[in-house]
Amino acid sequence: MRLVALAGLVFLLIPGARAAAQQRGQPAVTGGRLLAELGTGAVATPIGFIGGGIATRWVARRFGASDEAASSVAVVGAYTVAAFATAVPPTLIGQAGHHATGSYLAALAGTAVGGLGSFALIRLNRQRGETSRPCHLVCTVSFAGILILPSVGATTGYNLSRRYAR
Repeated sequence: MRLVALAGLVFLLIPGARAAAQQRGQPAVTGGRLLAELGTGAVATPIGFIGGGIATRWVARRFGASDEAASSVAVVGAYTVAAFATAVPPTLIGQAGHHATGSYLAALAGTAVGGLGSFALIRLNRQRGETSRPCHLVCTVSFAGILILPSVGATTGYNLSRRYAR
């Protein structure tokens, strides 16, 4: 019920946010562009995470790290590459037109904020020693949130930094 109320509130605030953005000199963001930025960013997150982890572990092993050390380094590499990869699609899609420009660093900062939200969801959903109780709807919604929050942050960060090109 809370999720439905939150979604309704977001949809009520979007028109006001568009008007405020135009008053600040920011170009309006269309729904299609917004969905493309969110969707491609959400796809880039797990690709960057998996690819970054595998590549970092491979490099660590080539430098002589033990399996345990390589695994630890791989986790750091996975999160780092995922953050950089998630910020790329909103930036590329947002700069597709010639009339506006934005900041990749703002998208990266938004990715970091969204990543913190994902981390918080992971911590909230950890079952404290309970393995017998299945988790259905809550875990499914949380998993979707974990995947989409970094992309939401990247898209928000990028679009807040958009300005008309001169």
